[in-house]
Amino acid sequence: NRYGRYLKNEPEVKNMLLAHGFEEVFAENLTIGQQAQLFQETEHLVALHGAGLIQQFFMNYSYGRVIEIMPRNYLQPLYYWQAYTIGMKYYDVVRMMSNQSPGRVYGLTELLPTE
Repeated sequence: NRYGRYLKNEPEVKNMLLAHGFEEVFAENLTIGQQAQLFQETEHLVALHGAGLIQQFFMNYSYGRVIEIMPRNYLQPLYYWQAYTIGMKYYDVVRMMSNQSPGRVYGLTELLPTE
């Protein structure tokens, strides 16, 4: 919740990712050199939508994978297109993140829950 974005079920998501060998890192606590080194070695980057996803440029494009978590009704393809341009695999997860702003959506159409 530090930057106005958070997961309602963050403890569960964090525990699931840790159980699968992921580690939690806050890049803002690292120098740019440390960030470059860390992300060059990163195979799978899971992150909330935001500027921190620019770190994908440091990743190895041949095996790097990006999983971006976005709020529903705020689908921004910026990091998808960056990954696509550099030839890296990209996936998104929608509706897990809390955001009060409706934001913009693809095709100017609201994406409704499928429940």
